Amino acid sequence: MKEIVEQFKKEYRLEDIRAVKSPLRICPIGAHSDHQLGKVTGMTLDSSVDFVYTPSLYGYIKVQSLDFPDKEWFHIDHEMEYVPGFWGTYLRGAKQAL
Repeated sequence: MKEIVEQFKKEYRLEDIRAVKSPLRICPIGAHSDHQLGKVTGMTLDSSVDFVYTPSLYGYIKVQSLDFPDKEWFHIDHEMEYVPGFWGTYLRGAKQAL
């Protein structure tokens, strides 16, 4: 995580930098059984999604991945469109759900 924070600082030169680590998990008995009130035998993996960000005052979301070449940029109030095969679609879906 430290390396990602340093890279963020170097590229964007912003002050209020925040970071989140979300461990990946598996559930051998079935996908999303916990969301259906079922039993879970989940466990975390030695991998995670690491997210470094700074708050935006104007409602614009700009996301850059170290694993994918394109950047995603949109306004929080903008109606999101589905783009097949684009990693930013997952962000758009999360925004719509929230």
